[in-house]
Amino acid sequence: MIELKEHNKGPYMALKEKLSIVPRCAYISATGTGKSYVGGKLIEDEGYSALILVPSLEIAKGWRELMPDTKVET
Repeated sequence: MIELKEHNKGPYMALKEKLSIVPRCAYISATGTGKSYVGGKLIEDEGYSALILVPSLEIAKGWRELMPDTKVET
């Protein structure tokens, strides 16, 4: 179970609210601010089936550790 840090809770709730209005949206934030955790928490909470596409093997490794049952590709 993913536990969000305090600074990720606002963006997470905003993302959930936006997705209740539109079928898809982008979540953009600075490097190191926890985008993977926010996205992972959304996948986890909503029961989404997901394919995560990332630009590097290092980021893929992080996603695989965070969400081992999710398909991650570079």
